[in-house]
Amino acid sequence: MKILNKLINNKVFISEQYKELVFSTKEGEFKEVKTEQQKDIKTQIKLIRMLLQIFYLIFLFCFIL
Repeated sequence: MKILNKLINNKVFISEQYKELVFSTKEGEFKEVKTEQQKDIKTQIKLIRMLLQIFYLIFLFCFIL
């Protein structure tokens, strides 16, 4: 379970793969803009995490009975 969580929580991979920077003229620096693909991947990761937790609870429940 820890290994799966480590793979799912790999935010560095997600942010580095799909990063877009926009130069802000007001602040004079670059800001990260979240792309649609990055948002979709984060949503998929949340769903996978939720499904893993559900399967884990079902497994524990069946194992106890």
